[in-house]
Amino acid sequence: MTSRSPEARAPLTGIWLSSESVQTPIETLIIDMLASSLPSRVLREAELEELMRGAKLADVALEYLGLRTIRVDGDGEIPLRVVVASHSPRDSWRQALVLPEGERPIGILINTADAGPLVLVHEVFDSFTEPEKELVRRYAALAVRGSVEGIAVLISA
Repeated sequence: MTSRSPEARAPLTGIWLSSESVQTPIETLIIDMLASSLPSRVLREAELEELMRGAKLADVALEYLGLRTIRVDGDGEIPLRVVVASHSPRDSWRQALVLPEGERPIGILINTADAGPLVLVHEVFDSFTEPEKELVRRYAALAVRGSVEGIAVLISA
């Protein structure tokens, strides 16, 4: 796949399981996820900037985020990479998902130099019902098109 020009890239975006407006930027979670591979705050911020520009190769971006793909969900308009924490004893993403008062980020849209936009969804996506998965797939497609920023998906518990 040919990467798109920087002007056509979708912004770094979070897909949230929330019924209200999300106040926490996805960058906060990403900085936290980068801590296991980049102990310096300055390096984490530089890596975040490269993720925003789409300067990293897909596998390198996943490695820095401490993630590995367990499967690809190809049932929607945009393929979703279902990911798990690969090597860190602390799974920042899972912690953000299970906090009762949290905004529960289920997906992250990043841009890569080789694969273009990638939608990463946490492994808990696999436990959703089919209608819930379809809702996440639709919002992921909107995010890739740049139609929304920091979208919230309402899925009842």
